[in-house]
Amino acid sequence: MALLEVQAITKHFGGLLAVDQVSFQVHPGEVVGLIGPNGAGKTTVFNLITGFLSKDEGKVVFKKKDITKIKPYQINSLGICRTFQLTSSFPGMNIFENIKIAAQTKMSSVASDKKTEESIELVGLQGLENQLPGQIPHGYLKRLDIARALAASPELILLDEPFSGLSIAEIRSLTKVLRDLKARGITLLVIEHVLRELMTFANRIVVLHFGKKLAEGPPETIVRDARVIEAYLGKQWDYAT
Repeated sequence: MALLEVQAITKHFGGLLAVDQVSFQVHPGEVVGLIGPNGAGKTTVFNLITGFLSKDEGKVVFKKKDITKIKPYQINSLGICRTFQLTSSFPGMNIFENIKIAAQTKMSSVASDKKTEESIELVGLQGLENQLPGQIPHGYLKRLDIARALAASPELILLDEPFSGLSIAEIRSLTKVLRDLKARGITLLVIEHVLRELMTFANRIVVLHFGKKLAEGPPETIVRDARVIEAYLGKQWDYAT
């Protein structure tokens, strides 16, 4: 049974057809990558799923409930959390407080302390609890965003380019975090351009091109798909090496 069903969603911006009849599913415990060239419609799809944009056509169904027309805070309360490409935090609050504020939306203060501690451990922010966001590196700000999403106890997390702006060492370190989340059965939908890392932990890849779904399948199939190579990858390559 699908956790999330995206059913033929469409979005126009004036005369521009940004998303054109895109459909896919995400199942519990699965990691799905959403890839494609810049301007392919990936972030617009995220915004349509999470209610930040209204849909012109189509439906979004979460746990068999139609969430097409409800507001972002209502979608969040149902169990979908997301991060953004640009990190965001409360600069006057320390790391622990930044995460706890998300946990408190679902539980008591005492329980939220425990949930915050668990989220900090899951993303590897131990020892930084009392630091302000402005005092930690960008790579840790990315982890902060993920920890805040985890603290809200979601059933699905949407990650918008978690590797953006990171060094190679930071990308590899964050990849381990995401693999660990997958091993714990946490369901992820991930937009990413750093494909070599994404392909090592995604179960399935959805490829967008000019707002349409170009291809869908396991990583080993996608990297050999002639349409994907021509539109995006540029060549066939072995992501495992």
